[in-house]
Amino acid sequence: MHMVIGFILAAILKKKKAGHTLPIIPGKFEISHSMPGRIRFRVPFLETAADSQIETISNELPRIREIQSVKINSYSGSILVEFDTDGIEPYVVCGLLIRILGLEAHLDSRPESAVQKEIKLVGNAVDQAVYNATAGTLDLTSAFILLTLSLGLYKILLQNDRTLPGGINLLWWAYVMAKGRN
Repeated sequence: MHMVIGFILAAILKKKKAGHTLPIIPGKFEISHSMPGRIRFRVPFLETAADSQIETISNELPRIREIQSVKINSYSGSILVEFDTDGIEPYVVCGLLIRILGLEAHLDSRPESAVQKEIKLVGNAVDQAVYNATAGTLDLTSAFILLTLSLGLYKILLQNDRTLPGGINLLWWAYVMAKGRN
């Protein structure tokens, strides 16, 4: 237990020392390398971008006087930005580049993890299997509603178990699930 607390404290203290973390958008805007005054970004869509888009990036960023140079390699999809560390923070450079690339909407969106996608696929497969096995009479949600409803009634009527949270909770859950399906 002490080790877990130690790891958590170390992670918190490390984040405090680091200051602002640089924003990334996995698969769309990543940081390949960073050192004071220089950041290399990986932007895969540059590999297929039109010359006008690349020209816009190379013209817009240098307009800020703290940014010393911008080098774009469309073949590798990378952008190298050199800047004055006294005049501008690295996270501001990232924000400017995200703004120029038009990726602001992707910052707030949270992509699904691989595990989340697989759980949904398994859930959909089980739902389809129940639907096929019952010839379209039930799906997984309606089967679960009927199961909780019948368990709740069984506990209340046959077992005389009217204590909370037993049967009453099961009936409530069945009601909420059935109501939420509309």
